[in-house]
Amino acid sequence: MKASRFFLSIVSGFVPLAVGLFFFILSRKLSFGTWSNPGPGLWPTCLSALILLASLALIASKRVREDKEAYTRESRFPLYGVLSLAAFILLFERLGATLPCFALFLFWIRFLGKERWIGAVACSAGITAVLYLIFAWGLHIPFPEDKLLLLFR
Repeated sequence: MKASRFFLSIVSGFVPLAVGLFFFILSRKLSFGTWSNPGPGLWPTCLSALILLASLALIASKRVREDKEAYTRESRFPLYGVLSLAAFILLFERLGATLPCFALFLFWIRFLGKERWIGAVACSAGITAVLYLIFAWGLHIPFPEDKLLLLFR
């Protein structure tokens, strides 16, 4: 029993390592820019590097922890969150910001957070609008051509 817990403690470090490495490779395909003029790949690269460092620290600790959560049906939700974020990144380039952002927040709030539809739709629309106002209009960060906003021009 002790050997299987030790194995699981090692494996639990390799899952975020794989996720961090995957997103690090994808983010390096975007332009990094400079610190004074950041490109779209700067923050995804920095965040994925932090995930890589944290997972390496987890692997290096190699100790059996007794306070871990048990694997249950709810344990798959973080995987769904990561997969939905990957879908968001792929759709962001093709559809712009508003539709993928709304769909991502709706999925997270309604299905992962198990909130009611009316609240999930309202929160998703509100968060999407606020993020668009902050980044596109307030900070003048260029987004890919937005298919939804083209309908209103």
